[in-house]
Parts: sequence; C-alpha cells; structure tokens
Amino acid sequence: MQKILHIADLHLGFEHRYLGPHSAQRAEEAVRTLERLVDWALDDANEIEAVLIAGDLFETHDPKARLIGQVVTTLKKIPASDRVLVTVPGNHDEYSYPQSVYRSHERNWPGVLVTNPRPAKVTSFKLNNRNVSIYSMAYTAGLSPRRVTTLMPPDGETNSAINSGSAEVVKTDKTTDANKPDAAGDEIKIALLHGTLDADPSDRSYRIDSGALRDGGFHYAALGHQHRPSETRAGDCLAVYPGILCGKGFNDPGVDRLTVVGFSGNRPVVDQVPFLVRPIETREIDLGQYQTQEELITDLLKSEQKNLILRLELTGPKPADLDPAHLMGRLQDCYFHLEIDDRSIEISPEEISRLAHQPTIKGIFTQLMHQRMKESEQDPKQAEINRIALMKGLTAFETIRGQR
Repeated sequence: MQKILHIADLHLGFEHRYLGPHSAQRAEEAVRTLERLVDWALDDANEIEAVLIAGDLFETHDPKARLIGQVVTTLKKIPASDRVLVTVPGNHDEYSYPQSVYRSHERNWPGVLVTNPRPAKVTSFKLNNRNVSIYSMAYTAGLSPRRVTTLMPPDGETNSAINSGSAEVVKTDKTTDANKPDAAGDEIKIALLHGTLDADPSDRSYRIDSGALRDGGFHYAALGHQHRPSETRAGDCLAVYPGILCGKGFNDPGVDRLTVVGFSGNRPVVDQVPFLVRPIETREIDLGQYQTQEELITDLLKSEQKNLILRLELTGPKPADLDPAHLMGRLQDCYFHLEIDDRSIEISPEEISRLAHQPTIKGIFTQLMHQRMKESEQDPKQAEINRIALMKGLTAFETIRGQR
C-alpha cells in the first residue's frame, strides 16, 4: 500500500546553545536527521509515495546559505524519484518576509512549494490509483486570515503554488472543479497547514477551526506548529500533529518516531514508525533513598548512556555530603550532555532532633517515625523504609510551606 510521510517542525538551523560546546554538533545532527528520513522515504520497502512538510522546516526565515544548499540538495531526491513533495512555510520560516528563503529560492525549490496566502487546492496526485488533493496556504502577514474557517476558496478565485520540479504553476479555479468534492467519492482530501487547532495562537500563526476540516469533507489534516504529537477527530477528518523530531531542549524533547498515513477507503490509518534520534530526558531523583552522595553516584553509573542529553532534577532531603559540582564532575562523561537541577531540601540530624520536641503536627510526625525506627532496629530493611518515610514526610512539609 502506498503511503504518505507527514513531518513538521524540524527547525533546521536552531543553535542549541544550552548544549555549550556540543551545540554545533547537535545542529548538524538535525541536518543529518533530514537526510536520514529522506533516505528512509526513498526505500521502496517503506512504500512512501508522498512527503508532506507542514511548516517550520527552518528555524528562521533567512537561514544560512550553506544550510539552504544542504536542504535543497536533500529534498531534490524526493521528486527525482517520482515521489511527491509538498512544502508549506511555517511561522519561524514565514513567507511574509521579503528575504524569506522561500522567496529567494522559490523557483528552484524541490516539488510543490505552497505560496498562496489564502486556502486553496495546491496540487493533486495518485495514491493507490485514487485521487489525492492537497489544500494549503502560506501565512502571509496582511493577506492571510488569522482564523481559518474554511479551506474552500470562492468560485472563480485563483490561487497558486509553485511546482519547481516541472516549473509549472498549479492553479485552482472554477474550471478545474477544485472546490468541489469528487462526485464518485474517490477523492481523498488532505489539509496541509501550520497553525493551532481550535485555539488562538500566541505568536505569528493562525487558528484552524476544526469545522473547516469537518465541513470541507477532509479526511486527513497534516498539521504543524505544535511540537507535542497529537491526534484529534473533526467529523470524518483526523487532524494530526507529528511532533518535533530533534528536540530543542528539556522542555521540548522531541519524538522518536515518524508519522506515516495510509488510507483504507477514505479512512486514514496512521502508523508511528520508530526512528532513531538523540534522546533528551529529564529524570527526577528522590534523594530520600540515599544516605550518601556515593550511593547516588553508584546508582547513576548503572544507567550510563553516552548518547543521552540528560537533566537530573534532585528532589527530597539532601544527603549531608551532597555536592552538585562534584556530582557533575563524576558523571559528565557518562552522557552526551548533563545538567543538574538541585531542588533538594537540607534537613540536618540536629534539625530532626529539634523537630521531635515540637508540639506541632510536624513534631508529632517526627516523634512517631522516630519510635517506628527504634522498633525496627533489628530489621535493617524495615529501618531503612522508616528512615526514607521520615525524610519524605519532612520534605513534604517543607514543600507545602514553600508553596504558601
């Protein structure tokens, strides 16, 4: 079965400054990721007939010339293999700017480049002997709607997209019946858009009303802009954000799979295909289970992962000998990049002893746990459980107090 690869938000050219000396390597990895996914799409075993890029291919509208050259060279492989490629600009690489990459390289951009400022049918192709029509728009400040309530252009209105591969303009107007659904029901309608679904954007983007997808008779919406993957139903239309592949940081870690869609009749069937990328992870470490820093280091060394970008969030009661700088020195070579966020709370034995004499809820809790620890002195396992419970409880009291 022939399928479509739906990607978005690669943000090529993002500088990854948080990685320090590894930032340039990480930026180049993103370019290699594009090259690898194109190679994957060109492998006949994966049955990809078309590649849809739903915006923010680049981090900026005016990326460096070398990067543009790398990207164009890579993407040209897709139409050269008789596969379909459709690219729509996003809000980071917006078409509005006079110096936009999509204006300066409009005529030699591989495949179909969407440039029309209002929704229109931009191209069509065959998929498993069925007609597929792509509707899209390139947001252009002052010309494009900030809220897309319909994807069907008025009768007689002409919009265009540049098809660089054949140097022809693909037009939609009344004579081609582009605004009407296929009478026999053989047409698969896909919306290719970069915006927020049923929510007002906070930046230079636009809102997509789900009613535009439902009422327009669309079957699939290939969306970009939201970096976390999601699927939403709008009538018979499945609206999908594939997510960002090469994450931009700990709060935007990315995904490790490709979004591939096929069709059973008019019903889209989405497959999430595993795809190797450098992982970004945040781990919360509860220090209440460790009595010394060395115990913590020993435990962390067991999970060494050289290709991982890792942030450790240290929470709970701090061991008396904990030194985050020392911890960083011991562990930094175990990962591609390591950050330590120390959120632990320092509770000394003297403080615990003082609390045990307080006529407060915290004091009563401390007294109770001291009694349980004393009763379990002959059972080391139970004694350790009680110690951890004491430290967790005191940490909870401190956390609640800090939130007031």
